[in-house]
Amino acid sequence: MRDLLHESLRRSNGLSHRDRHIVNEMYQCDAACSSAPTCQNGGFVDASCTCVCPPNTSGSNCETKNGEYYPAPVCGNTAMDTPGTITTPNYPANFPKNVVCFWIITAPEGQRVQVNFTYMKMLYRSGGKCYWDYASIRYTGNDYTDDELACNRELEGRTFTSTGNKFIVKFKSGNYGWYKGFSADVTFV
Repeated sequence: MRDLLHESLRRSNGLSHRDRHIVNEMYQCDAACSSAPTCQNGGFVDASCTCVCPPNTSGSNCETKNGEYYPAPVCGNTAMDTPGTITTPNYPANFPKNVVCFWIITAPEGQRVQVNFTYMKMLYRSGGKCYWDYASIRYTGNDYTDDELACNRELEGRTFTSTGNKFIVKFKSGNYGWYKGFSADVTFV
């Protein structure tokens, strides 16, 4: 399954480097690698046990930067494995326009991830949808759909606990950048 997924992702033009990184993490595509390389500059190890490098990087470990791949501001932590706080870029000031951030949070085996949204303010829903800014979360192990997609203040004061040891948070801002976004405390239970 992992090899088929990896091959499909490798040939896909529709997924960004970050999207492929998320899927590789979710499916633990590098789990069979006995001595995986240490990838740099946003690279990740895939099922072939080699580094997949983002655009504008080169070298077997993505060690050479030839330009910027992630436009500033870069946000999110794709390998968060310690408790802490996650926030939208610039928080508590207003977040920038047109950014996408994600956090793949992994607790130690036998523990679960708990995320408490202490603050949230983004643009509102229109016609039942979050068209401009949103936060989406995935915590029940469903690899294909978000468990929640929210905007405005919909997650503020709410706590979510993963069913396994992974939790994914994604933030997308639209063309305005009028609000602060969110702050959330991450703990392992």
